[in-house]
Amino acid sequence: MLRLNGLARRLVAIFSLAAGLSGEASARIMDFESGSMGGFLTAPFQQNGIQLSLVGGHYDLWNCTVVMICPSANGIVVGLDSVNTGPSTVRIFFIDGSLFNLDSIQILGSSPISFMQASSGSTYNFGSTGGTFTGLPGFQGIRFFDISSNVDIAGGFMFDNIAVTETPEPRTSVLLFLSIVVLSLLGKRQWAL
Repeated sequence: MLRLNGLARRLVAIFSLAAGLSGEASARIMDFESGSMGGFLTAPFQQNGIQLSLVGGHYDLWNCTVVMICPSANGIVVGLDSVNTGPSTVRIFFIDGSLFNLDSIQILGSSPISFMQASSGSTYNFGSTGGTFTGLPGFQGIRFFDISSNVDIAGGFMFDNIAVTETPEPRTSVLLFLSIVVLSLLGKRQWAL
């Protein structure tokens, strides 16, 4: 049978506690279904703790069951274009400021002048094809990402179903390290009752 001394028992307890407190990564989806169809929007849109904010231009919410520019199964989608306001850019981020990974994004209509840029500096150009994009390099552990389009046709660039996963903050490991140091120092000291 393995016997642990006092310090080893404390370390095991700390690591067990830290593992229990860290929980699982929080996966969230922004599918825009809680929105209503509208054009030339500038107000932030929030869903499931994720926010879409306007950086420049405007965005549109298209209802694919009403208009024929997107598959009806998608319901409400976001459209970016340069009609009347110039190039449009929106920023996606967690409302509480947490780091996250972009797991996937569905592009319904695209153009070579539409792209994403992450807070890490990584850029991804969608080209002229649509589809679901997953595992994009440089879109992990980010604070936000921007989606930009200079398409001059309404509905020329549309996206939907943004899936993200919250990532743990580095400060968690710092707190764990400090806890270990404090407990090891306390373990060396004799306490009288």
